[in-house]
Amino acid sequence: AGDQPVPATPAKAAALVRELSDHLLHASTATAALHAWCTAHGLSAGPITALKQDPDRRRYADDDVLDELRPARHERIAYRCVRLVRGLVVLSEADNWFIPERLPPAVRIALEATDMPFGAAIARLRPSRRTYFVRFPELSTASEAGTGGCPAGLSPSMPILEHKAVVLDQNRQPLSVVSERYCAALLSGVETPFQAAGEHASDRRAAQR
Repeated sequence: AGDQPVPATPAKAAALVRELSDHLLHASTATAALHAWCTAHGLSAGPITALKQDPDRRRYADDDVLDELRPARHERIAYRCVRLVRGLVVLSEADNWFIPERLPPAVRIALEATDMPFGAAIARLRPSRRTYFVRFPELSTASEAGTGGCPAGLSPSMPILEHKAVVLDQNRQPLSVVSERYCAALLSGVETPFQAAGEHASDRRAAQR
């Protein structure tokens, strides 16, 4: 079931979160990093899609976002909040502030009209990321101590890692600022594959091939 606990000891979970964070830090996009992680650990199957959250929800760009994006007078900052999922497994939730005028028309249409993740939509722009904030919300004690400080069974929806990053195109022009919260479900495939409702063992085997 989708709400089953993630089977990881505190020390193991803390080590895995550090590994996941390092994996993301070296990736060109979070979407590519998550797909590679899920495939390597047999976590669900299929493409990663972006489920848009409440369209009326709006978080305005703060000073950090403005400093990183440096919009020109004619440029507006758009906002998008999504959950990234693979199958029925929620991998992360992300706030994304981006400048539409810096994106090709086809990319803007894809972000507006489809469930394509931002990272997949901009892949042709040869993007890169500069992460400027990393936090381990639930595992900080376990990460430092190596034992204890974290429940043995984590809820799959529990945030276990937070990154804030600037997404840049191939010319190092800032395209967006993202604030990402990664879920404990990402740890489950390492020891026991996490089976979301409706997912079959054959799907997991296909993901591992």
